[in-house]
Amino acid sequence: DFELWLADKLRALNIDPDVFGSYITGILEGTETEDEKSEALQGILTEVCEDALGNVKDEIFSKWSECNDRPAEGDVRVDEQGKYNVEAKLVSLMEEQAKSVVAEKNLTLEEQKLRQAILAQCGEVSDGEEDVVTKPSAEPVTNSAASGAAHKEHYAPKLLARNTNAEHVAQAEKEKREQSKQEHERKKAQDKLNREKQKQQAQDRKEKERKRTQKGERRR
Repeated sequence: DFELWLADKLRALNIDPDVFGSYITGILEGTETEDEKSEALQGILTEVCEDALGNVKDEIFSKWSECNDRPAEGDVRVDEQGKYNVEAKLVSLMEEQAKSVVAEKNLTLEEQKLRQAILAQCGEVSDGEEDVVTKPSAEPVTNSAASGAAHKEHYAPKLLARNTNAEHVAQAEKEKREQSKQEHERKKAQDKLNREKQKQQAQDRKEKERKRTQKGERRR
């Protein structure tokens, strides 16, 4: 079972499977291309994994392919073509994680930030929007699941954009701009001081020259 294997793998990497397991599974179950899935998985692993990311990512993809050669029993089919409603399943998993409380877990600061972002995103997906028109399905789907499924493709990329790496980059850029501004102001002040000093020195030289000229004229 992939989910059990993934939970053990995440624990071995000191990553909380209760927080990240269902999200990683949701990425793999999505309808995106392999490159898009790889990029999304890379984004989440970058924040919580210190090991060789390429090896971890490849191992997860390999195990996923091995466990999904045929449809898992119990998956929900909702359309005439028999396609799996992976979006609704992802929303359901995310809603469950949003309501659960991880007890006595020693999360790193990065894990805590990313967990908060995931839970906040779950709230947005669960709430949905009133103006969304959902297509009828072969089986009834709850309002929250239908609304969440309709918005999954829209919200999932935004969740990755909220990772702590982006926050760190934005903060670093802000500090860099502020530092450049301060250096520019200091340079302007120093240039002004130098100009005033040079002007005063020029005036002093003129004054000394004038006095020498006056003394020479008096001696004559």
